[in-house]
Amino acid sequence: VSDSRRILVYYRKSADGRLVLGGRGRMALPTSAGDWAHLERALRRLYPVLSGVAIEKRWFGRVAMTPDHLPHIHEPEQGLLAVAGCQGRGVGLMTALGERIAGYLQSGDVRQLPFPVSPIRPIPFHAFRQVGVAATIAWYRLLDALER
Repeated sequence: VSDSRRILVYYRKSADGRLVLGGRGRMALPTSAGDWAHLERALRRLYPVLSGVAIEKRWFGRVAMTPDHLPHIHEPEQGLLAVAGCQGRGVGLMTALGERIAGYLQSGDVRQLPFPVSPIRPIPFHAFRQVGVAATIAWYRLLDALER
């Protein structure tokens, strides 16, 4: 399950029946309990009955973003695909894309793909990403809060 906000929260039930919840965190490696507080608030908002339940595990990963906010499919070599830029929606999106990508790799028919194959290009001003991402996140959180 994923929501439609700009700073989204997503969750699913694991194979052993646990709730797995994720969402946008800091750009840097988490170093304190405060780095996870926004997800704990989201959990309590979604499932208030879980307020007293201890969180057993936490993990951190980076999200691939693209300037146009769409996934990019690259083929650096014949038969080798790289997909990047799911904007934090990769769990559901990549699950849905898997069959289409497999169809393309099996048949070579580019019509199997929902996005065009494109060359890998550097992102302009990437060196300034931390400042830009921090400002964008603050702006998106404000917009999300105003739309509640």
